[in-house]
Parts: sequence; C-alpha cells; structure tokens
Amino acid sequence: MTIIRNPNDQSVANDVIGRLRERVAGYFPEFAGNQPLIQFVAQRTRVNSVLCAFVVATDAGAQRLVVKFARSRTAETADVNGTANSRPRLFPMPDAEAKTELEYSALTRIYDHFADLNDSRFGVLRPLDYLRDQRALVMEHVRHPSLSRMFTKNCRFSLRRMNLETAFRNAGAWLREYHQLPGLDHTRERHESRANFVQSFGQFADFLAASHASTRWIRDIAAHLESQADSMLPDMLPLGMSHGDYAPRNIFIGPGEQVIVFDTLARWRAPIYEDIAHFLVAMKLARPQVYSLGLAFGEATLARYETEFLHGYFEDDEIPLGAIRLFEKLVLMDKWSSLVHQHRRSTGVSRLVRLCVLSLWSRGLRRQLSQPISAPARLFGSRSELIRHA
Repeated sequence: MTIIRNPNDQSVANDVIGRLRERVAGYFPEFAGNQPLIQFVAQRTRVNSVLCAFVVATDAGAQRLVVKFARSRTAETADVNGTANSRPRLFPMPDAEAKTELEYSALTRIYDHFADLNDSRFGVLRPLDYLRDQRALVMEHVRHPSLSRMFTKNCRFSLRRMNLETAFRNAGAWLREYHQLPGLDHTRERHESRANFVQSFGQFADFLAASHASTRWIRDIAAHLESQADSMLPDMLPLGMSHGDYAPRNIFIGPGEQVIVFDTLARWRAPIYEDIAHFLVAMKLARPQVYSLGLAFGEATLARYETEFLHGYFEDDEIPLGAIRLFEKLVLMDKWSSLVHQHRRSTGVSRLVRLCVLSLWSRGLRRQLSQPISAPARLFGSRSELIRHA
C-alpha cells in the first residue's frame, strides 16, 4: 500500500503511471487499441492531500486527468507547552487509509445524481477510478476556475470585476439538492439536536479560554449564544447529507455560471445549517478580506452574495436566519480553535509567523462573533426580509 508522503516522490508517480496505462481505455474509450503516452505535469499539495495532474496522449488525441492522494498525518504528540496536541473539532478527522475510497464513493454518488438531473445550473466531475493499492482517486480534470478564485479577483482592488450573483445562487441551489441525497453505506448521523450544538460550542469555548484567547470575552459570548440557541433552535435539527467543507475553493464555475463541486466524503448526515454556515464564513473571511483588514470587499457586496446564496438554497421557503447565524458562530469558533492549535504546536520562526497569522485572523473572528444575530421576531424570514437584515 502506498500513501504519498513526499510531493516529489518519483517512484510513486511512476507506479501510478503504470496503473493508469493499464486502465486508460476504460477511462477514455476512444483511446482503446492505442499505446498511451502518460506524462506527469503538475502537482498541488494541500493540508490533507496531494493532487497530481497527468496528460494522457495517443494518436486519437489527448486528455488530462488528476490523481488525488491522501496525505498521511503524524500521530498526535505534545505541543511546545507540554500539553496534548489536540483540539475540539466539529467532527473527527477521517483515517488517511480510508479517506480516498470514501471520496470516490461520494463523488460517484454525486456524479450519478447530478448527471441524471440534467439541470443547466449544475455540472459534474467524473470520478474515473480508485486505485486501491496506491490509495489514489483518479478523476477527470476540470478546466474551469474555482468560485474562490473568481471571488478574489472581484475585490475592490481589481480593475476588472464580474457579476457573480448567479454563481452564488447556483451554489446555494446545488447544496440544497445535495443535502437531499440518501446516505451511503458509510454515512452516519451526528449533531442531530440542539443539545449537541450547545455541547460543541461549550467545547470550543473551553479550549479557547484555556488557551488564554480573551478568556472572559470568550466565556461571555459563549454563554450569550448558548442562551440564544435555546430559543432559536428546535430540539431536533433538520439533517442532510453533509459536505463537510462546502467552501468557494471547492466549487468550480463553468460556462453560464454552472457549478461543479468536489472534495467531500459523505461521511455524515448533519444539520443543514452547518454547510450553509461554513460557506458563508469562508466567503466573509476570505484571505484577501482578512489580510486587508476588511477592505477587500464592502459589506454591501458580501450581503448581496449572501442573499443570492441563501435564496438559491431556500428558493421561496422561509429562511431560518437565526439558526444560520448561530451555526456561523460555531464555525467561527472551530476556525479560531484551529488557528490557536496551529500556533501552539509550532516552534522557532514558524511560531512567530503563526502568531502574526493568528493576530490577523483573531481580529476578523472577534468581529464576526460579536455581531448580533439579526433575525425577525418569528426567527424566520423571506428573501425580502433577509435583504433587510443582511
């Protein structure tokens, strides 16, 4: 079994090329009977994975495909202060040995469902294969830019802006459709109740308070939001197929603002508000916005994109804005805990860099956490009400 550890491990690349050569006719039937030339052309390393791009060429033409490897994670050790190198999370991290197979199953389900829909708002990414021995996912290459890239280029400092409202609306519509998918064999339910929400919030607050991250302020904001959860959230929360990382960086935008989504394991059925909140937080705290101290995007622009996204998800249904805002606060606490954790476990120059990053992000996180939960008296609102409260 091979899990890629070194991004420049040529032996791993050669091993995968051999497997691709054996199976390429199954991926692209037009290549059958031709001897393919396969070339390793690019690589991108993420926190939990490595994506390698290959070009497959024959006399019949050429295709580009992507192979995704799970990165192995080192065992948890003690941080520089001698405390356990762990933090609370919204959900446990997947095992690297199983991650790629789960993602292949999830992408296959998404491909089958959205291809059958034949909806012009949604495109599909075709998963091609799962290489069990290499724990590698093979999928077609998507040539379109990510929503994150398009959004970043649309900041105040950009000389050429574009209208992304349809893209954000379609991203909301895609998520609603995805949430309604039935679970896979490995899908389990989690955080189905208000009590689970309050418990998770308390765990993040305890971690941050113990890390000396504005202890009293954290305690006060946690107590206030837990009290609001009692009145704004039902005992049992609506669940859907959870994406787990629904953010603009994982959404491609094709012609006609068509959205194509990837990077999910479909491990959980979880509260629908969690994915919605994750997307909104990723938009409001995009890197250009954080590093420019809030100058990259105006409040009106962010509110407009939020409105389109939520309208795409809820269509003409009432929008549970109070519940969404509460889950945004939960996602913010998760993000802050992650940054504190990364700083605590770093050493030397890296620790100084992490401190600077933490200071920048903390400013935006505190601001978002401090904003009141603006919800109509009935706790639910229509699209027009949402615009007034955005």
